[in-house]
Amino acid sequence: MKSLTAKKPIGFIYTMNAPKEWADSAYGPMCSQVETSLASIYGCEVKSLKVYNTYQVNNYADYDMDYFDEESKRKYRDEHFEEDKKKAFDLGKNIL
Repeated sequence: MKSLTAKKPIGFIYTMNAPKEWADSAYGPMCSQVETSLASIYGCEVKSLKVYNTYQVNNYADYDMDYFDEESKRKYRDEHFEEDKKKAFDLGKNIL
């Protein structure tokens, strides 16, 4: 039987609606604190991936989301989604 002291692979994928600059300043310290705490508890490296400026819904017109610019969100997704998927896949492979 394994105990909590056994090393565990840990990986986080943070998906954030916010742009990178804002998310890093607002959420970066919190993410770092959680990862550092878990690394200390489980005695292993915690790996993470942050995915920024996420595209929330398929059709923004169906929701009251005027505060988001759908076109810029779509453009960002189109430019980054494939790379983010690859990074997520690689993260999964590398925590085992």
